[in-house]
Amino acid sequence: MIIDDSKATNPDAAIKALQSYNRPIILIAGGQDRGVVLDKFAKVISQKVKKLILLGETRYKLEKMVSKKICNGKIYSVKNMKKAVEIAFEHLDNGDCLLLSPGCPSWDMYSSYKKRGELFIKEVKKHGQLC
Repeated sequence: MIIDDSKATNPDAAIKALQSYNRPIILIAGGQDRGVVLDKFAKVISQKVKKLILLGETRYKLEKMVSKKICNGKIYSVKNMKKAVEIAFEHLDNGDCLLLSPGCPSWDMYSSYKKRGELFIKEVKKHGQLC
């Protein structure tokens, strides 16, 4: 299952997405840092996510918050969506959910959440998958 939830531009929306699935989740998250409190988002990530792929301005902040709760080797910090999707597919097992639900705005890297989602879909299709 591959989900484009790029519209989740705040932690509460991404938390709802994470709580919607009862299967292993590979999450692509992060984006513009607007100083929003990320504690609850980090807690839910640590409870629900199999592999975490972070990008954007908040990637280091989220990594620091979550790394204490998730074992080493499960968090990846990347510079672009191409690398995020590539890593996700390296770890995606049958029955897993690949979820783009950033919990942050896209403006640090993209002109809109729609553009971020379009790039995600484009990269996913390169791996022979459809969203």
